[in-house]
Amino acid sequence: MWSISETDVGPAAQATLGAKSFELGLRDDGKFLSRVLEPDVEALLRRVSGEYAVPMPLLNTLKPWLASITLTAAVAQRAGLDPNSGVDIVLQREVPAERQAYFETGEEQLALLADGSEQEQTDMLAATLAEVGGMSKMLSKMISALDTRHAGTSGGLFHGGSGDRRSGNDGPHHL
Repeated sequence: MWSISETDVGPAAQATLGAKSFELGLRDDGKFLSRVLEPDVEALLRRVSGEYAVPMPLLNTLKPWLASITLTAAVAQRAGLDPNSGVDIVLQREVPAERQAYFETGEEQLALLADGSEQEQTDMLAATLAEVGGMSKMLSKMISALDTRHAGTSGGLFHGGSGDRRSGNDGPHHL
């Protein structure tokens, strides 16, 4: 079996990309993120950061693209998804390295985000903030559908532990 993924998400790659994300995603202009946003976007950022328990002092140190990704991850985690149990990550653990291929490198993906203009990044953040409520509802519906379809059957593919949510094992969801 071959595994063809978007990019390498193995432990070493995640460590490298995490460090590179902060290198590229921390503000280096001496300005807080909230101070470079339009007032309506700033107000929405403050509301969403409070709702999803992402501290404003952290967000203020980030460029808009990394703030957008940080908030998206918080929404997914609040819905019960485990960011370390996505399909690509699980497959990379199970498929031998010589049978794995990638469409692009993690560095190429980061460059797509980090190389955008301040306006493009701000537009991305504004779109993320506007979609947070819908994103949360969509993830909840997906999880509920998986629970309904897979309860007591193949739910182990999608849930931590036994996959039987009725047993009280309310582990993280796997995508």
